[in-house]
Amino acid sequence: MLRGSFQKRPNRKIIFAVLLPALCISFALAACSFLFRIRSYKVTETYLFISADGAKSFLTVDLPVSYGYQEIGEIKVRNADEYYFEEMGGYQVLHASVTGESTGKTVEIEYTVTLHAGERTWDMETRDEYLQPSENIDSDNESIIEAVRPPVVENDDYRTAKNISAFVSKTVKTDTKQRINHTTQPASKILEEKTGVCTDCANLMTAMLRAAGIPARRVSGLAFNRLTEAADWTHPASSHAWVEFYAGGKWHFADPTWGNPYFDRPDGFHLSYGEEVVDISTDEFKARFEKFQKSVEDDGCKIIGAMTAPLKYTAWSEDHDAWVIPRAEATKTMGTDTERQ
Repeated sequence: MLRGSFQKRPNRKIIFAVLLPALCISFALAACSFLFRIRSYKVTETYLFISADGAKSFLTVDLPVSYGYQEIGEIKVRNADEYYFEEMGGYQVLHASVTGESTGKTVEIEYTVTLHAGERTWDMETRDEYLQPSENIDSDNESIIEAVRPPVVENDDYRTAKNISAFVSKTVKTDTKQRINHTTQPASKILEEKTGVCTDCANLMTAMLRAAGIPARRVSGLAFNRLTEAADWTHPASSHAWVEFYAGGKWHFADPTWGNPYFDRPDGFHLSYGEEVVDISTDEFKARFEKFQKSVEDDGCKIIGAMTAPLKYTAWSEDHDAWVIPRAEATKTMGTDTERQ
């Protein structure tokens, strides 16, 4: 066979012309994938106190902590006379006090939030309570136990969890009518009625996971893609609830309300405040609040403001005519590893 200049060669120009657009698309997709893995925000919460000169006012604010799929940067507190932090399960509480000024005094809280998207697992303590029934998570209910039988995959907790998440997503239709002061129903009731909000979906999935012997917890937090404007912080639509479960030696994320694409894949918008989900309609909450209110009144103060979601604060003052104005905004930060929404 003849070789050298007489051998037919491919047209490299044509091949290069064909490959270049494909390579550009591949690089662009890879770049987009990288950019969407991390979203970073600067969060600023402000609490304006209007009270008599010299009157003491007090403030507690629930704040998130770093774990799993989120990192919280240094928290800066400005204009408070005194403050300290108390560590809680999955979140922390800021306790602050200010001395009143008739012209107003603003306590400012600033911190950064970095949220990770894509596959993400983490180590965390697995407590016995994550397998036990609890308020509105009645995993020992017969209807829950029966519903869990079909999704179970023997010796495979991960696939079982995925099946349960898909079942809840398909079974429970979103209740668009109830948004404010929604009364949380037991998981078994949601299974029966097949209608609910995000907390109901999270409760049902958690109950079914526990009934299947999989440690799980319902968490509450914020959906940052709904916080595009500062005004959104005054509306509970940005509040959300989802699930974290333990399988294969690691903890995983799942959002049954938003469906299968969010199983084991945080999207960089979910900011968790841990498993504390406040239901103001329960007797437990009412008793706890009444006890706190009495202790405030015994100190000669009066509660002047409170919110359980999306901001989580309580304020009280020696001046019974004082008032507080809360406000918050989240600004997406720029950087080589972040992208603008």
